Amino acid sequence: MIKYDFFTIFLFILVTSGCWGCSNVDVKVIIGPSGRQVQGKPEWTVIVFNSCTCPVGGIVLSCPEFETVEPIDPSMFLRSGDGRCLINQGNDLLPKTFIRFAYAWDTKFNLPVRDINPEC
Repeated sequence: MIKYDFFTIFLFILVTSGCWGCSNVDVKVIIGPSGRQVQGKPEWTVIVFNSCTCPVGGIVLSCPEFETVEPIDPSMFLRSGDGRCLINQGNDLLPKTFIRFAYAWDTKFNLPVRDINPEC
């Protein structure tokens, strides 16, 4: 029977976890009203925050029903035809930093994190 000490198990977890345990839940999407109106629709501010201790790239949000009457800079938020939206052109978002953009529509959309690529 093989016996492993605590250090060996801990080292194995660190090596196989990729990024000290960073996952989709470490990227927070916060959406709230900006207080402005655009073409008669309320504007919503979206903040995508990296709470991970490592840079995170390839952030993709699920956005199948997303609509807006306000243009969004595609370098910050790019919608594809398959209900996915790429954040920050897929570039890294450093630890404890955020990217912010706004959209205008009648309702607030749920934009859950679909995928990330931790860089550590």
